[in-house]
Amino acid sequence: MDKPRSAVAPPPGRRGVFVGNLPGAVTERALMALFSRCGPIDSLWIARDPRNQVSLGYGYVVYSASDPLAHVRAARSLDGAKLDRQAVRVRPSDRDFGSRGPQGPAAAAAAAHARAAPLGPVAARRQPVNA
Repeated sequence: MDKPRSAVAPPPGRRGVFVGNLPGAVTERALMALFSRCGPIDSLWIARDPRNQVSLGYGYVVYSASDPLAHVRAARSLDGAKLDRQAVRVRPSDRDFGSRGPQGPAAAAAAAHARAAPLGPVAARRQPVNA
């Protein structure tokens, strides 16, 4: 018999929180100041409009593997906290942030871009040509 999903232990490594209802002008520094109260932050990322860099209203804060309960503390104590006079939503994330590999906002943005990038003319040129 399989264990219920809630009884399964999370994978080892870095754990994070989803942060929603972020103000449009929020900065990484403001997010770091608020969330570092709950534990050592490994990385954070704010989803931004690529045209004008305004926040899309959500992001992730990833805590160090050295404090496996920091994400739980953040979700419990910071849900509803005010950031630029706006109450933010904080939920533990089910995403696997892993214990190794690229970290930080630049790595997350590059990974998201790589997943979303359509095949372009370079990929078309690499296809074999029938002689």
